[in-house]
Amino acid sequence: MKLSFLRDVSDRVELEDRETNSVLLNALESTAPVALGAKWDEKMEPAFLANIGRYRRYKFDSVRD
Repeated sequence: MKLSFLRDVSDRVELEDRETNSVLLNALESTAPVALGAKWDEKMEPAFLANIGRYRRYKFDSVRD
């Protein structure tokens, strides 16, 4: 169930355009200091990061990514 929620939220956020100054994205990113504490890559295993890095680039200080 939790993974379904994360997938659905991810799909919804992907619909937002980064260039339009989206209220949703601004609200989401404003939670970064609380949600992440720092860069989220620091909380992940190196093997996981190597795997996801093959598909796209990530901004590790972004809640959206």
